[in-house]
Amino acid sequence: MRSSFILACILMIFLGVALLISRGKAVVKVADGLSASVRTGREWSPYVQTQAVDSASDGQCPPIFTFDSRSNHLRHYHSHKAGGKTVNFILSKAQMASGSSEDGGSLFSRKGGEIHGGRKSLNSYLDSSSNSSNARYVTFLREPSSKVMSRFYYHRAMCDGSDWLQPSFKAIGVCCLSLEDYVKKRAMNNNQYEGLVAGQPTGKECAGTDDSNREAPTVFEDEWEIIRRGKLTPQDVCPGGGRDGLIRRIEDILSDLSDTVFFGIVERWDESIFLLGQEGGFDLRSLAYCRKNSRSSPGPAALRDGEWGYAGKEALAALIEYNALDEAVYQAAVRLLDRKVACFEMVSPSKKSVALYTKQWQDEVLVPFQDANNCHIQKKKPYNPTVRGVPDGKIVDPGFFVPDDVPIFVGQANRGGNRTCPELLQAYPKCPKRMSKYLEPC
Repeated sequence: MRSSFILACILMIFLGVALLISRGKAVVKVADGLSASVRTGREWSPYVQTQAVDSASDGQCPPIFTFDSRSNHLRHYHSHKAGGKTVNFILSKAQMASGSSEDGGSLFSRKGGEIHGGRKSLNSYLDSSSNSSNARYVTFLREPSSKVMSRFYYHRAMCDGSDWLQPSFKAIGVCCLSLEDYVKKRAMNNNQYEGLVAGQPTGKECAGTDDSNREAPTVFEDEWEIIRRGKLTPQDVCPGGGRDGLIRRIEDILSDLSDTVFFGIVERWDESIFLLGQEGGFDLRSLAYCRKNSRSSPGPAALRDGEWGYAGKEALAALIEYNALDEAVYQAAVRLLDRKVACFEMVSPSKKSVALYTKQWQDEVLVPFQDANNCHIQKKKPYNPTVRGVPDGKIVDPGFFVPDDVPIFVGQANRGGNRTCPELLQAYPKCPKRMSKYLEPC
């Protein structure tokens, strides 16, 4: 009897010590293999195992993106030209595999599953009284110059004059202006800043005052149109800290949201997808994908390397100058992803890097899926480098624009076709406030 009492006391002391040691620690789940059968929900996935991690490491580990298929609604905050169609494809498959969809897993069939970032800021959804607190968001960021160029060339391929194209502010800009002038006059510059940071408090460091609740400029108000069309700098937005202070503040904002919002990086696509699967507890097989809506077009490297001469270098200078706020958001998101990778690797049971885990996922899951579904031979939309009626006119040249005397948008003259660029630029001087459902946002 006495020995039993002593044993019980020792056990209680041991449990108490263990409890004290575990205080301040977070539960992190890490990949441990790719071959097991999968159930969804973070707490059940055989891909992960529980590890006790000291969360007191100077607060460097951001919150983990949490998704429970039984209670959370999955949403995609779609930023233009940042892999959005592919993200939709991935999340639809993941939703179906999780069993959270009653209709086969189509992301679009669930009300509000896809959100177009060019229309409202993410903050407006997070703070909306109608928004469910159970919503979980996925969004991807892209290097700003690449993002704007991708949008420019995606639409410019429609300017070859071979078919009817309905005139719009956007289409006229990419056809009638050089890349440099497009950036300065009609591009959706700083789109990631407006989508992910607008409406968030700038904080004391940026404000340079005690007013930590001062809101960042909200670009959806008329007085902040300069953020889209002008040259607002980090110093303008964050006078107390400049570029470095703004990046730190945005990183804090994104980190605070990272249990509800997963921020991926286009340039680190597979690494981001792997971490999304690990943090959200998704079946890694359900995250295999075919790239959607992709097109080969020039990127900043072609401008930087002088491939297009003076016009290319001037265009690159404009891209950098007019997207300084987006560059701060992008760098903050990259730093956040770096921290997540470091924290993941700190608790990896096999001590493998995220790069090695991602390579394993690619070899065992992604490549077989893409081979089986003929992803590599899917037809890409043609990129026609010439322009009808313009000898040697190269759409791919960033300095090219349709000459003033050449009618574009051939056909359907009663609806705006067969007009020259000067006529069309004058007819569509501004992005309309309320747009037809047949037109994309400017």
